[in-house]
Amino acid sequence: MVRKGFQISRSAESRRGRFLLLTLSGLATGLTLIFPQLGLFEWVTLVPMGLVLYHLAFESQIKIKQAYGYGFYFFMSLYLVVYHWFVYLYPLDFTGMTPAAAVVVVIFAWVGLAILASVSGGFVFVFAVLLGRLEVVRKHRFLMAFIIPALWVLFEWTQTQTFAGVPWGRLALGQVEMLPMIQTASVFGSYFISFLIVSANMCVAFAICRACRVRVGVICACVLVLGNALAGAAILALDEKSEDTLTAAVVQGNIASGDKWGKSIHDIIDIYAEHTYEAASEEGVELIVWPETAVPVSVELGSYSGRLKEISIACGKPILAGMFTENEDGMLQNSLVLFHPDGSIDEQTYSKRHLVPFG
Repeated sequence: MVRKGFQISRSAESRRGRFLLLTLSGLATGLTLIFPQLGLFEWVTLVPMGLVLYHLAFESQIKIKQAYGYGFYFFMSLYLVVYHWFVYLYPLDFTGMTPAAAVVVVIFAWVGLAILASVSGGFVFVFAVLLGRLEVVRKHRFLMAFIIPALWVLFEWTQTQTFAGVPWGRLALGQVEMLPMIQTASVFGSYFISFLIVSANMCVAFAICRACRVRVGVICACVLVLGNALAGAAILALDEKSEDTLTAAVVQGNIASGDKWGKSIHDIIDIYAEHTYEAASEEGVELIVWPETAVPVSVELGSYSGRLKEISIACGKPILAGMFTENEDGMLQNSLVLFHPDGSIDEQTYSKRHLVPFG
C-alpha cells in the first residue's frame, strides 16, 4: 500500500503513462550524450524515469519480471539514441557488401548493441524494487535517492567487464562541454559524475512525488549540482596556477576504414607527416599525437618505425603514435608508441587493456 502523503503523479501510475515517461526520459538523456552542448539538461532528464521507479519500488503488487521489463524498455530508449552512430557506417564500402546487406548489418548492429546493454540495464529497476521492499527503505524513503544512483554506477561498471563490454553512453559524457561540471572526475572518476547526476534527478523526482518535504528534495538536488560546479571551478582555478602542463597537438589523417587497411602504409605516413610538420610549426607545441592505429603495422617493422623516427627528428617534436606492438607471446597489441626527436623509441608503451566490439 502507498502511505499517506506519498502522492505519485497519475502518469506514473498507469501502464501507458509509465512507458511514456520512460520513453521521454531515455530519449532526452540520450540526446544530452550525443549533443553535450545540452549537458545542463542531463541534470533533469532522468526525473521522469525517477517518477516511475519510485512508484514501482513502493508498489507492493509489482512483479519482478514487470520491473525488469520497464527497466529494459527505458535503457532501450536510451541506447537506441546513443548508438545511432552505426548509421554513419553505411554503406560499409570497405566490406564489399551490397547496399541491402549493409542496411541489414547496420540495423542489426545498432539494435543488437542496444539490446546487449539493456539486458543488464534492466536489473537496475529489479534491484531498486527489491531494495524498496526493505523495511528500513520504506521507512526512510529518501534513501532511494542514493540507492538508485549506486545501482546505476554498478551498471556502468558492469559495462566495462568481459569481452562483450561496451563502455559507451556513460552519463559523464554529457558534461564534457561544461568544464566545471566534469572536473571532479579527475579526482573521483567518471562514476562519481554519474552518481551525482542520477542522485540530483532522483531528489527532484522525490520532491515531485512528495515522498518527503518538497523543500528537502529540491535543496538536496541544488547542493549536488552547485557543489559539483563549485568544486570543478576550484579545480580549474588551481590547475591554471600549475606549471606542470603540456601543450599537445592532435592530428587526424581522416583516412577511411577501407583505405586504412588497403592503402600503402607509406602513403598513410606521408599524410600524417604533412599534418605533423604543420602542427609542429605552431608556437608552444611540445607533443604531437597521432590517433589509435594511425599506422596499422607493428612497431617491430623497422622500415615504418624508421619513417616515424625521421619525422620526429625533422620536426623536433616527440610523436605519440597508434601502432601495434608484440607481447611476450608474439601476439599483436593495440598500443601507443612514443618516438623521441633524438631518433629513439621510448621503452614504455601503452597497450589498450579492454578491446570492445565494433571499436
